[in-house]
Amino acid sequence: MKKVEDNWDRIKDAVRMSVKLVSGFGYNWQTLTSSNALIPIAYFIMKKGIPANFAESSHFLNDREDIRKWLVRALIKRQFSGTPDNVLRKTRDVINSNGNKFPVDALIKEFRGTDKSLDFSEDDIEALLSYEYQDNHIFSILSLIYPVFNFSEMRFHIDHIFPKKFFTPKNMAKLGVRQEDQREFLINCNKIGNLQLLPGLENQEKS
Repeated sequence: MKKVEDNWDRIKDAVRMSVKLVSGFGYNWQTLTSSNALIPIAYFIMKKGIPANFAESSHFLNDREDIRKWLVRALIKRQFSGTPDNVLRKTRDVINSNGNKFPVDALIKEFRGTDKSLDFSEDDIEALLSYEYQDNHIFSILSLIYPVFNFSEMRFHIDHIFPKKFFTPKNMAKLGVRQEDQREFLINCNKIGNLQLLPGLENQEKS
């Protein structure tokens, strides 16, 4: 506690910078499904000396991309679920032993073969397809599909590709969907195959 108190101003600044950074990745209080995921980011930023322009400067672009790559994996794989102390400890050790760059590849390697793995098997990818509209992990998954989006300059909404209102027996019949296919359409209308990230303003105007 004494160590935390003595370093509180730096810790506070690093946590604030972490929040600013992940907000720039498009995350908010709903889609950031583990606040513990901020701890390794804040720790790394402290190691860098808490640069005031870390979230914007092109000088730190590679670090930001590697942090985002790690964060999305860690959230989707629920790495910080349960008791995260051991994950945090190992993550800190890897950050400490990998110089001045965020060590995304070393972190993936460190947890490979464990129940906290950051790798994706075919079964993992198949499981992602079952995620539905209201799940808070949906943003992380969709953000992998849209790597060119600038989340720091624009807010994005999760939206249906084919509007949900179409998915009633009456409307599907009108649109020519065969009766034997309608049940499968209903099952899948809220799943990730029918979801997209849409710029917030565009989505509001559409509505």
